[in-house]
Amino acid sequence: DTMHGIATGDESRQLLYTMLSRGRHANHLHLAIAPDGDPHQVMRADTLDTTTVTEVLEAMIRRDHSVLTAREAARLAASDETQLHTAVIRYADAVHAGAVHAAPPGRALELAQHAENCVSGITEEKSWASLLAEIQLREADGSDGKDLLEMLARPSILSGAESPADAMGRVLHEIEPIRGGPIRWLPRIPSQLAQDPTWGPYLRERQAQVADLRIVIRQAAIDETEPAAWAPAGALLDRQTVAEVNVWRAAHGITDPAQITGPPRTDFVERAQQSTLDRLVVNGAGCDAKAWIGPIVDIVGRHDAHTVALANELALLADSGRDSRGLLTTAAAEGDLPDDHASAALHSRITRLATPPQRDRTYAPSPRPADTPGYRPDHPHPRGPSR
Repeated sequence: DTMHGIATGDESRQLLYTMLSRGRHANHLHLAIAPDGDPHQVMRADTLDTTTVTEVLEAMIRRDHSVLTAREAARLAASDETQLHTAVIRYADAVHAGAVHAAPPGRALELAQHAENCVSGITEEKSWASLLAEIQLREADGSDGKDLLEMLARPSILSGAESPADAMGRVLHEIEPIRGGPIRWLPRIPSQLAQDPTWGPYLRERQAQVADLRIVIRQAAIDETEPAAWAPAGALLDRQTVAEVNVWRAAHGITDPAQITGPPRTDFVERAQQSTLDRLVVNGAGCDAKAWIGPIVDIVGRHDAHTVALANELALLADSGRDSRGLLTTAAAEGDLPDDHASAALHSRITRLATPPQRDRTYAPSPRPADTPGYRPDHPHPRGPSR
C-alpha cells in the first residue's frame, strides 16, 4: 500500500517512475544528497558544492535508459553537441587535476589555513571551492598562492562584500587572468603542466578536441536559417549570438529549450559569461520583453534560467491585448514561489490564468435506431472494450 524508496541520484527516469508508482496509497522517495567523501574528487566548485534535491531529481529525469537501437545509440554518441560536452568536462577536469598533482602534498590545506588567517571563516563559504581551484591553477602557472591571498584580502576589496570569497575571486580574474583556453571561460594549460612530458601532450590533445568541436557547432549555428529551439518566440537574435549560446548549451549539456543558458553557474568566470549571454538574448528579445525583466526580478528576487522566457511571454500577451501587468500581479499574489525555478513557477501560474477555461464536453453519442440491421445494443464492440 505504501512505498518507501531510497535513491542515490544515479537512477534513470524509467527506474524512478517504477519506484514512484508501486504504492497504492502513498509513494515516498528518500534522496541522499550529501557528498560521498570520495578523496579522488577534484577540488572544483561543481564537484564540491552540494546539489539541491530539485537538481538531483532533474538529473534523474534527464537520464534516459530506454533501449536504443545500435543506430540510435551511435547517432547520439557521435553528435557534435554530445562530444563537446564530454570533451569540455574531460579537459576542465584534467587541467584542475593536473594543477593539484603539480602542487606539493598538503598544499591545499596550507592554502586553506592561510586563507583563514587572512579572512576568518572564508573556507566555510560556498565560493571557497572556486577560489581555491583558481589559486591552484595560478600556482601551477608560477604564482605563489599565499601572496595572492594576502593581496586579495585587502580592505578595499572586501569592504561591503557579502561574500569575501566571491569578491576575491572576481578581483583575481581581473588582475591575474588564467582563462583563455579552447573556450573563453575554460582555463588555459598552466606553464608547469604544459612543460610536463606526461600532462603537456595529453592536455594539448584535449584542448584541440574542444577547439575543433566548438568551431563545428558555431559554424552550424551561423549557417542555420531556422530560429533556434531555445530562442524566445519573436526574438530577433543575430546568428553570432545564437552560435555563442549553442556552444554554451552544448558545452554544459543543456537540452531543455525552456532554459536558455541553464541554472546559474557557481564558477566566477562561467557566471560572468552566462550573464553576458543572458544580456545578449534579452537585447535580442526586443524592447517590449526587456521592459518586463525588472518587474519579474522584483517579484522573484533574482534573475534565473527562466527570466527571459517569462519576459518574452508577458510581452507577447501584452501585444495581444491582454493585461500582462494584472496577470503578473495576480500570479505573484497566489503565494510564495519555490526556491528552485521561481520564474518558471510564476510562468506556470500566468499561463493558467491567461488560458480561458474549457467547457465540459462529455462524450455522449446519439443512440442508433433499434431497427438498424445487425445492431444489438447489448453486444460489446467487437474491436475492444467500450468506454
